[in-house]
Amino acid sequence: MPVPTPRSICECSDDVTVTPWKHISVVTINGRYNVCLPRKSCPSCSAEWTPKVKDLLLYRYWPASTNCQTLYKYDLFTSFEHMK
Repeated sequence: MPVPTPRSICECSDDVTVTPWKHISVVTINGRYNVCLPRKSCPSCSAEWTPKVKDLLLYRYWPASTNCQTLYKYDLFTSFEHMK
């Protein structure tokens, strides 16, 4: 999923782990894709980062529901706007 993770999530050393977190569907102008949102965690202090709705909106993904199981890429909306 093209949502960049933050450089650091805590004050510990840089040995954080990035793992798949949540399985979702992303609908773009090129089709539908099943992807995983990332989770970044620190084994030393148990700090954790997962993308929030504001992160998804920042990178132009629009949630289809409150639980973000499906996301729409903004290019899908702009293509429909051009068809009018």
